Amino acid sequence: MEQNTDQSKVLAALYQENLTENIQLKEERVMQRLRIEELEAKVAELEANQKCESCPVAQEGEVVSQ
Repeated sequence: MEQNTDQSKVLAALYQENLTENIQLKEERVMQRLRIEELEAKVAELEANQKCESCPVAQEGEVVSQ
């Protein structure tokens, strides 16, 4: 009977450790997703800026057609 109690305690400890680890992994994934979203937004911003830089710019008194 005592052996079953010891095994139950070990299993409970392992289960709790597993839960804690799963929570940490989920938190890491959420942070990674947020970082990915930030980077994607930055890429979109840079691409938009690059397109603007490639647009023809009129010099003073000049007309630019697009």
